[in-house]
Amino acid sequence: GYLRVFDLGLEKLLMTQKSFYGALLCVCWSPDSQYIVTGGEDDFVTIWSFRDRKIVARGQGHQSWVSSVSFDPHVCSDGMYRFASVGQDAQLLLWDFAIETLHVPRRVSSGLLRGGDVSPPVR
Repeated sequence: GYLRVFDLGLEKLLMTQKSFYGALLCVCWSPDSQYIVTGGEDDFVTIWSFRDRKIVARGQGHQSWVSSVSFDPHVCSDGMYRFASVGQDAQLLLWDFAIETLHVPRRVSSGLLRGGDVSPPVR
């Protein structure tokens, strides 16, 4: 699937990004409009930087499709964010991330993140 962001007032396409695999089923903007989080048929949650027009992190923790994502408006300040995801696996996962951790590469043996730990994908 694809994430497409439009400016409806200008009737202009602002951003297009492809999912890892399958359809995107849910999307949510951060309260400050800096980030977009998506979930879908690939079982991942993905954090997209709207300003940079790229994926900044992808998290793994669900065993089935991610059907809902939502930012916590009370944890969105000083570069700290929290969001929740719910999957068809009946799990509710909470994810915290900080701006500074999104720019520091970190090795993970499988190349993917595990539930609740959001860091940049291994390149």
